[in-house]
Formats: sequence, C-alpha cells, structure tokens
Amino acid sequence: MEVLVYSAGRINIIGEHVDYVNGLSIPASINLGNYINISKYENIQVRGIFIYSKLYNKELFISYDEIYDFNKDDLKKIWYGYIIAPFLLLKDKGVIINEPIKIIIDTTLPLSAGLSSSASILCGMIYSLTKYFNLPFNRFDVALLAKETENKYIGAPCGFLDQLSICYGEKDKLLFLDYEKINKILSDKRKTNFVCYLNLKGNYEFFIINSNVKHSISGEGYTTRIKEKDIIQEALKKYNLNVRSFAEIYLKYFNGFEKIKKINEIILCNLDKYFASIYDNKDNNNIKSKYEFIKEKFIDDIIEYFYSNKDLNKSFFIFKWNKIVLNIIDEIKNNKNYDYNIILKRLFHFVTEIGRTKLFKYFVKRKEYEEAFKLLWVTHISLALFYEVSVEEIEYIMMELYKNRYFIKGARLMGGGFGGSIIFVCEKGNENLVENTIYNKNEKYKRLFNKEISFNKVIIKKGLE
Repeated sequence: MEVLVYSAGRINIIGEHVDYVNGLSIPASINLGNYINISKYENIQVRGIFIYSKLYNKELFISYDEIYDFNKDDLKKIWYGYIIAPFLLLKDKGVIINEPIKIIIDTTLPLSAGLSSSASILCGMIYSLTKYFNLPFNRFDVALLAKETENKYIGAPCGFLDQLSICYGEKDKLLFLDYEKINKILSDKRKTNFVCYLNLKGNYEFFIINSNVKHSISGEGYTTRIKEKDIIQEALKKYNLNVRSFAEIYLKYFNGFEKIKKINEIILCNLDKYFASIYDNKDNNNIKSKYEFIKEKFIDDIIEYFYSNKDLNKSFFIFKWNKIVLNIIDEIKNNKNYDYNIILKRLFHFVTEIGRTKLFKYFVKRKEYEEAFKLLWVTHISLALFYEVSVEEIEYIMMELYKNRYFIKGARLMGGGFGGSIIFVCEKGNENLVENTIYNKNEKYKRLFNKEISFNKVIIKKGLE
C-alpha cells in the first residue's frame, strides 16, 4: 500500500493574532505546500521509519523504540522533529504505530515565512498516517491533533488558525473562522458543522513577499504576546468576560463599529506620513524613529479615542458596562509586572482586528472588494504599532508596496510576525508590474539588510488531498 498526500500552506487575509482569543479570521489554503508519501519499508529487521527529505537532501532510519523514547525538548532542534512528533502525540491517544514504513517528503513552501510550513507538515503527517493505517480521524480531528502536537511536542503556543485553514481549505474560497464557535464545539464534544466560506469573485490575485527574516512561533516574542494576552484574560475573567465577549460588547454598545471605522480613516489618512518616516531613513537600516514619529502623531490619540466613553448610549445598561470597562482598565494598570500602556495596546489590537474582520466579511458579501482590501493596510499598522510584531525589514518592504498603491489594493504583514512574509493583493494582469517592482527594489534591500526578498503568486487551492 502507498499513500500520497498534499498538505497546503495557508494565507490569512485578515484576522491576525486573534485565533487564541476566540476571535475571527479569514484564511485560505494555497498551492504551496508539502507532499508526503508513505509506503511499506521492506527488508528491515528493526521496526522503525525510513525518512527522506528532498528539501534537506537528508535521509535516516530511526527505530520506533528511539522515537517513543525521544526527549520532546530536542524535537525542534532536529530536521526530522516535525516528522516524528505526531507519532508521540498519537501514542498519547492510544494509537501506537510500529509497522516499518518509508516516508518521503518534498515541499514547495518556504520555511519560516509565515505560510504555516510547520502546521502544513504536521497536518500532512497526521492525515497521511490516518489514510495509511485507516485511523478513525476526520479532518477536524487532524487539525486538533496537529495543534496539540505543535503545542506539546514542538513547544509552540499556537492557536487553531493554521490547522483549520489547511484541513478545511477549498479551491477558490476563503474560510470564515469563528473561534468562539469552534471552541464551544470542542468543549461540548460535538463535531457539528462550523465551516463558513466566502466566495471571492472579483478580478483579484494574491502575492506573497518573503522577507527572508526567519521567524518562529516558538520564539520569545510570540511567547511574550501570549503572556500579555493572559494578563488581559485574567482581568476580564473577574467579570465573567473574555476578549471575544468584551469585543462583542464594545462593538455593539460602545458605538464600537463607528469608532473602528473612524480609526480606519485616521490610519489611512496618515499612511503617507507613516511611510514617509521610514523613507526619511532610506540610507540607514535603523528605521526605529518611525515608531516615535507615529506615537507622537496619532497612537496616543487613537488609544484615548478608543477607550473614551463620550459617545455612549446613556442607558443604565451602558453606564453599568462602562463602569466594568473602567474597572478592567484599572486591573490592567495595577499589574506591576507589565507596562499597562503596552497591555492596553494589545487589547486595542484584539478588539479592532475582530471588528475589521467583520467589516471585511461585510464588504466581500456586498462585492465591495476594494473597500475590503483597504483594511489590510490598517491591520498592518495595528500589527506593527499596537501589537508590535513587525521588524525593520518588513516595514521597508511595506513602504515600497505603499508607493505602488495605484495597483496594489492592500498589503500587510502576515503570520506570527517578527519576520516572515507580507501578503498583498492586486487586480489581475499586474504580475509584470509586481515582478518589476520587486526586482527593482531587491538590490537596495540587499544592501540595507544583507538579504534578498523573493515573491510568489499564490492560488487558492484545496488544503488536504
């Protein structure tokens, strides 16, 4: 018997860093991914796995005794760690595999580029093992097992975005993921249908620029963001709230959508100044002054406007909730382990990104695609300045993309951040313009940052097949 599985990478159009706070995301699986071939391994006296990676051009044989005795802290240090980790997780679930097999893996996915190469290999491995050994796992199970593997054995505190995007991705469709609904399914042990798709019928195509700044979701920056999220959740828990329920109350009762639309307008109107602050530093790869520039100009004003209560409906209910919100802010301010201004910026990103994702869905359903794609610029500013997961190389590339906004309709940092890739969208027929833009800027990027940029056009494709 032989099994060949394609496991896609993914793009996330909008809804970044909110999957682990019960938020919303709109991702899609793509035509870059991993190809996993499993077959019987003949002529072997010791039970184990023969592994060959075309990417690394490496092979090895490892026995099942070695796999099941492996120290999980060492898995992320070795090139085949993501290949054997699912065997350990399956053993935890009572599925002990000991039949000799051969695993051959090829990939078209760039590593550490924010396209979910790690989730792709884990989903692909579990799905291919399910097919080969006829295990009783459906696509939801595969996504859940892949997430558990990454959390427990790779040490990455990831959410559910990547795995669900891969396992439920369909050709030419965007997924609309509501993580609150998904987590209710998990807690109730019910596997009801939660999948909602959006049809993107406009004349648009997506591109990915790889900054070649390697990122890792098991790195310190991502882990710090999770700790900051936990501080917010702890403050909200005292009022029987979580980030999502807080966001819904804010959007419904605090004139929240109007505020978010206004914040979008303020940010869009200031993009020229924002990217000009980077351009002023074009001969110096240290572009940190942009943060101070933006902070002076509108970060503080936006935060104050976001948390203000001047335009509240004056009902008793709203006064009650306003008091709770003020108490929550006080709780955050009283935590001496973190700068409360930082925590309030993180909460700002969570709430506004959930709101922007709802707006994106609204615009797509009305076929107002250009309005939808404008939101990508705003999400980028939120990620760079409020969630603070961007780096200088990313901001430089974003500046160059923004200067070509006559054909680039929206762009943003995508993925965990701290490097990785940028997603941007154009009308079809502009591929030569994109190629010329990237080619013309590559030499300068190389001079400034001592690395090259690469790009791919991506096509929305079925995630697992």
